[in-house]
Formats: sequence, structure tokens, C-alpha cells
Amino acid sequence: NVEKRLPTWANFGVIEKPVNRRVTRPFQFRGGLLVSLALGFVEMVIKGLCISYFILGLETHVYRLMRRNARV
Repeated sequence: NVEKRLPTWANFGVIEKPVNRRVTRPFQFRGGLLVSLALGFVEMVIKGLCISYFILGLETHVYRLMRRNARV
């Protein structure tokens, strides 16, 4: 059991187990950790961008509606 020897901070890579299996033996631990970190970071950035754009769109839409109502 390799996972029992690993420190607890390495256990967050459990989600990306299919990725870890594809990585070659010498780089299994470090490579898998880096890959999971990179994937998590990219996912976070994409989600953040999507959410910010969504909020921006909503704000502009509401702002336009409010301006239209204010004129009328």
C-alpha cells in the first residue's frame, strides 16, 4: 500500500486516480500531484471566468432594465 506511506496532504489527489495510473512509475507520485494541481487550477480559473462573465452580463442586463424603467 503506497497510499498509507504518503502524507495526508497528498490524499487530495485521490480524485485524479485515473490520471495517476497513466503516469509512469518514477513520476507517479510527483507527476500525479502536479497534474492534479494543474487541472484543479485550470478548472478554478475557467469557473471563475464563467461566473464573473455571468455576473457581469446579469448586472448590465439589470442596469439597462433599470435605466429603461427610469426613463419611462
